[in-house]
Amino acid sequence: MCGRLSRKSQAQVIAQLYQATLSFDGDFPSHNVTPTQKTPIVREGPDHARTVDLGVFGIPTTIPGKFFNLINLMSEKAARRKEFRERRCVIPADGFYEWEKISEKEKQPHYFYPPEGMFSLAGVWKESDKGLAFSIFTTTPNELVGRFHNRMPVILGHAVAQWLAPESDPGELTSFFQPYPANLMREHRVSKAVNNPRNKDASCIAAV
Repeated sequence: MCGRLSRKSQAQVIAQLYQATLSFDGDFPSHNVTPTQKTPIVREGPDHARTVDLGVFGIPTTIPGKFFNLINLMSEKAARRKEFRERRCVIPADGFYEWEKISEKEKQPHYFYPPEGMFSLAGVWKESDKGLAFSIFTTTPNELVGRFHNRMPVILGHAVAQWLAPESDPGELTSFFQPYPANLMREHRVSKAVNNPRNKDASCIAAV
């Protein structure tokens, strides 16, 4: 599962990094992006022009008797989803969080991040009544994340261009649904301040 992100980079920096056009004004970076909140996503149109747009974390979803925000999608089931074939996006993140179970009543948050740069998380988008919304694909964890959780986000590495290109063969894209190499990640324990969605500052990612 991937339910919390850190996005400290300015939107303009993200636009430059992904060679995209920024589609919105105003920016509020957050070290604690939670479901139902907005964060930049990168999309590519049929003309190969890329845009950085604001998307809500979690696609509104209704099944009989239940409504929820779909924040994650299992990559193993991607092939059956129209969004995967037609509406792929990248979610830039400076890092993400997972929780270690200490006891029945206590969980310790951990922060996972690249040594430099940003993670490019694989996702899909959809138009909703609140504007663009997105979900993040997950896969089996590498040995680092696997110490704390049985899933991790799909991280694209150098495959961003192929992932975003509208003409890419979805069958070939499934090869990217592999655990990101553990040696390309770092991890440390962080304060339980991140448990509160109202906390957004750098204290959320500070090592403890």
